[in-house]
Amino acid sequence: WISSLSLVILTTLFTLAMRLLVVEKIEGMNSLPTGFYINIVSILIIGILGCTFNYYRRIKAINMQSQINTLNSSLKNQAYMDELTQLYNRRYLTTNIGNELNYGAKCSGVMLFDIDHFKNINDTYGHQIGDDCLQDLGKLIRKFMEDKKGYCVRYGGEEFLIFLESTNRDELFTWGLDFKEVVK
Repeated sequence: WISSLSLVILTTLFTLAMRLLVVEKIEGMNSLPTGFYINIVSILIIGILGCTFNYYRRIKAINMQSQINTLNSSLKNQAYMDELTQLYNRRYLTTNIGNELNYGAKCSGVMLFDIDHFKNINDTYGHQIGDDCLQDLGKLIRKFMEDKKGYCVRYGGEEFLIFLESTNRDELFTWGLDFKEVVK
């Protein structure tokens, strides 16, 4: 807004200076000092440079704010996602537990499960194989939940919580059995 006003003032000054110059040339007057026009042009150039600087400064600020918003979104995503499984993590759950309690009013289901004998996998085959198992399970959970309203949280090492919206006990039990068969 200020840049627009500055531009209007500069345009007015330029127009006034040009009119005075034309009047002097037409009427052959030399009433203004010699440096008058140089001063007007200098003021105009400084004003135009100032407006240009202010414009680019505002554009840069807008771009920086956009980058900050993008980075904040990325950081929030990193803070709430488990890197290994690409599922929500425990921090997400503790931050959003109030929302989960409200799901109860919608007959939602919550299911906790873990991988049986997972310590044996790590001890026998090594932690990289254990990590591979967790990554594969994360992919399987995401695929299995694509058509469901809800999400999964990696609650602990090999413990997972699944929240399903608008699910009664029988549907949750059936869903759990179906999921167990897919995991086998």
